Amino acid sequence: PVAGTFFNTVGIKTYPLHLMDVNTGLETGMIDSFYSPPLGAIAFQWHSKIRYMLDYPMVNSTGALVMKKDVFDSLSLKNQEILKSVAREYCDKLIQLSRKDNLEAITVMKAAGIKVIPPSNEQILSFKENAKRSYLKNIPELYTRDLLNQVQNILKEYRQTLPPA
Repeated sequence: PVAGTFFNTVGIKTYPLHLMDVNTGLETGMIDSFYSPPLGAIAFQWHSKIRYMLDYPMVNSTGALVMKKDVFDSLSLKNQEILKSVAREYCDKLIQLSRKDNLEAITVMKAAGIKVIPPSNEQILSFKENAKRSYLKNIPELYTRDLLNQVQNILKEYRQTLPPA
């Protein structure tokens, strides 16, 4: 829903398809583009049907280790800490591996003749402004204003710890 709202905000008509239908959609012309991490484009062979890729990371896939609260609460405090520590360690490793695999996938796509196009500064500004409008459109269906503010504050604090680009 979040991606759909964003695309709608920028005026892109979307056609959510089952993964197995994307190749057919690309082959028949029913769709002329797709939204995917580079590794997904390679894994599903969608890259063989395209000529261009926008070189702008719009979103990372979201994943979670989910456990019922009562199950987590039934663990000893020591085991809760072990679980959190091990999950943090392996999730960090997964993030690094995912980033590496996506960079390798982009190299494969370039070698296949796909032109990787960087957006202009104006386009980046437009993406950011449309993203802000999309965030607001998802209230209250997907999240509350308070949750959005909390997440934005956490993100702002995190970005302040990063070295200048």
